[in-house]
Amino acid sequence: TINRIVMLLLPLYGIWPGRSMILIIRVFWVITIAFIEFCHYLYFSTHLNIQNFFNLVDCLCSFVAYAKVLIKLVAFWVNQRKLVETLTLIMDDWSDCAKSDIGMRVTMHKAKLSDRITNAILILHTMSIFVYCLGVIIADADVTDQTIELPFVNKLTLPFNINIQNTYRLILIAEFVHMIFSNWLLGIVNAILLTLSRAIEFATYNCPWYNLKSKDIRILLFIILRSQKELTLTAGKIMDLSLKSFTSVRFYR
Repeated sequence: TINRIVMLLLPLYGIWPGRSMILIIRVFWVITIAFIEFCHYLYFSTHLNIQNFFNLVDCLCSFVAYAKVLIKLVAFWVNQRKLVETLTLIMDDWSDCAKSDIGMRVTMHKAKLSDRITNAILILHTMSIFVYCLGVIIADADVTDQTIELPFVNKLTLPFNINIQNTYRLILIAEFVHMIFSNWLLGIVNAILLTLSRAIEFATYNCPWYNLKSKDIRILLFIILRSQKELTLTAGKIMDLSLKSFTSVRFYR
C-alpha cells in the first residue's frame, strides 16, 4: 500500500499516471524552478566578490539543490511507466498475501511501519525548512528602507523592484511553500531510490546467471560488484537515511 499523503503529493508533482492536468502541473514546475534558478544567477552575477564569499556558496548550494529537484522530476516523468509496473507488483503482492493469514499479518505490520516512517520523513523535512526560513520571515524587512537589500529565504535577486510590503511578504510565503514541496519531493524520491537500489541488488543475486550468455554475464557481474557499494543518503554524515536506521532507533529514559 502507499501512504495517503504520498498519494496526494505525487499528482502535485505530475508523477501519478492517469490524472488530469498533469501537463499543466509539469509546466508549472519547470517554469517556477527555471525562474528561481535565473534569480540565483542574477544574485551570483551581481554579488561576485570576495566579501560575499559565504553568501555565494549558499547561493550555489541552493542552485544545485533546485537543479537536482528538476532533474529528478524529469527522470520520474520520463520513467512514469515504471511507477505503473511498481504499483502492479504491489497489488500482486497484496493478492498473494491475502491467501494466508500469517502473510497478511506480516504485510500489514510492514505497511504500518512504512507508513509511520514516511510520515516521519515528511515531518522532518517540513521542520528543517521551517527552521531554515524562520529568521527571514520573522525579520520582516521594511521595503521602504533603501539602505538595505531585501533578504529572501534563498540568495536571490529578483528581476523587478518590490515597493509594497504585502508584495514582499507574499513572495516570502510563496518561496516558503515552494521550498516545502520541493523538500518533500526530495524526501520521497530518495526513499524510492534507496528501495529500488536494494530491490535491484536482490534481483541480481537471485538471477540464474548460469543460463545467460557470456555478454550478459559480464553485465550482471558488474551490477553485482556495484551493488556491494550501497547507495547511501545521510543526515549530515551522522547516520544513514534508511529504513534500517529508522527502525533501529532506541529511546532511553
